[in-house]
Amino acid sequence: MHRGLRNGLIVAGAASLLSVAVFAAIRGGSVIPGDLTGDGKKFDFNNPPCQAGVTIPTPDAVDVRYTGSGGVYIGWQGNAILLGPFFSNPGLITAQFRNLHHDEDRIHQHMQALAGVPIRAILTGHSHYDHIGDVPVVARQYAPQAKIYTNTTGTRMLAAYSDLRSRLATIDEHKPISITDSAGNEVMRIHAVMSDHAPQLCRCRHWPCDYADCSIEKDWTTAFEQHKLRSFCGGQTYAFVIDLMVGKKIQYRIYYNDAAATAPLGIPSEALSAEHPVYDLAILCMASYDFVKDYPAKLLAAIRPRHVVLSHYEDFFSKSEGHWRFVPLLTDAKAARFLRELRDSHVVTDPLPPANKVCGPATREWTMPVPAEQMLFQPDGR
Repeated sequence: MHRGLRNGLIVAGAASLLSVAVFAAIRGGSVIPGDLTGDGKKFDFNNPPCQAGVTIPTPDAVDVRYTGSGGVYIGWQGNAILLGPFFSNPGLITAQFRNLHHDEDRIHQHMQALAGVPIRAILTGHSHYDHIGDVPVVARQYAPQAKIYTNTTGTRMLAAYSDLRSRLATIDEHKPISITDSAGNEVMRIHAVMSDHAPQLCRCRHWPCDYADCSIEKDWTTAFEQHKLRSFCGGQTYAFVIDLMVGKKIQYRIYYNDAAATAPLGIPSEALSAEHPVYDLAILCMASYDFVKDYPAKLLAAIRPRHVVLSHYEDFFSKSEGHWRFVPLLTDAKAARFLRELRDSHVVTDPLPPANKVCGPATREWTMPVPAEQMLFQPDGR
């Protein structure tokens, strides 16, 4: 081996080990203090006093479930979509050095809890493994009729699966996505919003702060399990505005992102907001929020949602069920600061919280559900 190449590989390997060691050393927290919760009691995700539960929603309810790793299920009038379904949760060392491995048992366990309503579409806001990695299994085995919407990088990765190619569509921020029911009626309309992805380790927008900040230029020809997890490039990141429709009317509007971004990236256009100024719900990523500027303050000020759901906060390097810690680097203090900034912003002035009791810390303005928990919202037609 050429000496320069060998030395380069040694340096790169040592640096990778160092970044993993640093990341692992700063363990995430698990506690939301009682001065922030609606009932005045602290909530410890590592030892929660409740469990996630699912009930059959009424026909007019908006059924939102936090599936973990920033993923969300949205059910409306007998139809559903999935955003970033990922359950395999490889460990930290695996994420840095090994190939993807689909945890079929864990995928089955979580997808069985979502059975009963046809899934019309699967969407990912970007293409890191923790958002797109389980899509081939979910699409084939649990959502066989769902169309798959992802960025250019994601479609090139998924091109490895010939049976999925006819169901693939590349997200176009200039063209809304129409979700229809079995009779061809539009039940959801989804607008992509140009966004960005915060660095994972520190504020710099280059290695070692960023993980897999790259794009795929050629179609993959081998299955996901033949690829290193770090080779799952993020590509262009999108947020989504999801309109739940009744005929031609927008009945309920949801904002969703799966990564923190520096404004104005991630903020819907003035024209889109003018079309329907009420954002009933905002589902916001908490991980790495402190590595970008003015997040979520500027986003919240722009959309002024009636309720906020916090997601992508738990340690997705763990397969723990029922006991969770926050993602590494998200300490108790950082999580509390995020919620204090949300509380003190006073942007939620007309709250519309879930109609059901939710397992997780919450107020009328925001909810932080445990993974697999269901939140049922009742649109009031505004």
